[in-house]
Amino acid sequence: MSNNKEKSNTEGEEEQQQNGHQGMASKDLKNINDYFDELNHAHDEDKLNKAINVAMEEKKKNKALVNDKKQDVKINKDDVDVMNEMDISKDDAEKYLQQNNGDLEATLKYLIEN
Repeated sequence: MSNNKEKSNTEGEEEQQQNGHQGMASKDLKNINDYFDELNHAHDEDKLNKAINVAMEEKKKNKALVNDKKQDVKINKDDVDVMNEMDISKDDAEKYLQQNNGDLEATLKYLIEN
């Protein structure tokens, strides 16, 4: 308990010492530091937003390329029928075949492994 009283007395003395010009200077310095901290935070936030925008643009470009490639893949109706026999819906069969470039064997291996 005596340590707590000593600490509170010490803190009280520090507050008394910061009165007058020294106290005002200390407050001003704190305000300046807070201002620069906010400036740095805002600057970091701008950089982060720019990086996120660049990443989103790259994702859109990659998605467009993948969609273009999917349209180029020819899907054989017989392959879809084989997958239907394995209780895979037509939509899912087409999707998985497109993901594996229309290769039935690769698609079946993919489905078995996953």
